[in-house]
Amino acid sequence: MAVPLKGEEGIIGIIGGVFNAGSVFRQVDNRRFGQAGYAYMIDKTGMILAHPDKNKIMLNVTNSGSESLDQASRIMLQNQKGGPW
Repeated sequence: MAVPLKGEEGIIGIIGGVFNAGSVFRQVDNRRFGQAGYAYMIDKTGMILAHPDKNKIMLNVTNSGSESLDQASRIMLQNQKGGPW
């Protein structure tokens, strides 16, 4: 992963690093909350990148078929806090 280092005159360099994406996905897959809760990871468009149910990977959480999940997902993607739940 790399990001530009910006100065007054524009980009003056690049800062980069390496991470193991598989390790990040495993961390998400293995998270449990209470008896039935779990974690999943989405990108900025709502695409599921990591989920304990592998059939859900690459689906979009804003069109899940569940109105409450769709609404919660839209709120998260807009960087809003709170919600109706």
